[in-house]
Amino acid sequence: PSAEASMHMEERSRRLTEFILTQIRERGPVPFYDFMGWCLYHPQYGYYQSADPTVGTSGDYYSSPCVHPLFGTLIARQLRQMAHLLGSGRFEIVEMGGGKGYLCEDVLRWIKRNEPGFYDQLRDSLIEQAPLCVNDQKKRLGSFEREGKVAWMDSREFGSSEVPWRFEGCFLSNELVDAVPVHRVIVHEGVLKEIYVAEEAGGFKEQWGKLTDPGILSYVESLAIPLEEGQTAEVN
Repeated sequence: PSAEASMHMEERSRRLTEFILTQIRERGPVPFYDFMGWCLYHPQYGYYQSADPTVGTSGDYYSSPCVHPLFGTLIARQLRQMAHLLGSGRFEIVEMGGGKGYLCEDVLRWIKRNEPGFYDQLRDSLIEQAPLCVNDQKKRLGSFEREGKVAWMDSREFGSSEVPWRFEGCFLSNELVDAVPVHRVIVHEGVLKEIYVAEEAGGFKEQWGKLTDPGILSYVESLAIPLEEGQTAEVN
């Protein structure tokens, strides 16, 4: 990155650090789940809220849709197979965390070109938390939106029991789970404890404490994960 971009990133990192330290000073040590959530999704300073390039060959990393349309082609063919098995009715795609919209663009472009009948029956809804990514998606997918094939869904509505929602199709995400905050746990003196983030000399340190949610223990026990003394694990 340029010197200006580097300074911008350093300043954003500094402000994020100040924000998290303020939270710790007010609340005490915070679960790693909260720490990770702020680092990724804080409205002003979070990684995925940044205007700096993060995804793509010029960014911090790139994923399959950034490399070549072939990945989207394979997904599109799989979706066509699913639709064939379900029948000839409307087919919904709900893509969660679609980033800059590369995958959606590749999928719809291939279907429109190669499976026009399937294209007529489908609709793609995107759920995206980062406003900057939504802007990128709308620019990239504008032609599909004008054809009534793409829409944006508010994640708060998506899970609401107050909004009956009938769905037939496929939930789709690419590299989403690794961007979801996790609880970190450790076995200490034979007891499963949660890892918190505390302050030390103006920086951060790990600290162990009780589980913030009994569901964490239930999850580990349900998978029969035999953690040994000192071992750590993540619970999504």
